[in-house]
Amino acid sequence: MRSVFYAFPLVGNTQELRRSTNLLKETWLLDVSGLPTLPAPTKKDGTIRRNRQHNAYVLPQSVTILSDPVEAPLIQMGQFATNSFPGMDGVTYSELDTFGRFWDMTTHFSRGARGLIVY
Repeated sequence: MRSVFYAFPLVGNTQELRRSTNLLKETWLLDVSGLPTLPAPTKKDGTIRRNRQHNAYVLPQSVTILSDPVEAPLIQMGQFATNSFPGMDGVTYSELDTFGRFWDMTTHFSRGARGLIVY
């Protein structure tokens, strides 16, 4: 729980970023541990979407994932970081006290895995 997130920045272009320069405040996180297993994504006619990707409609504090709508709460990234990532049970700095240990961990990610560690 609170170790893997989808990040949704509510900034779509550089002009919006100039207006609101605090990207952490404008980014909302979806904790994937709270999501149910989602069925294959479908179009309005019920057929499977060609790209096999779900659409997600994001508002501050919530996201709706289509095709079979699932609503989930979001966490504001700025507040989450400011509060020292409460409830997070993922990798901590104490477990990765050297670059070598960190590098060893990253080599065991699957080929498609990507990550960002913010502290």
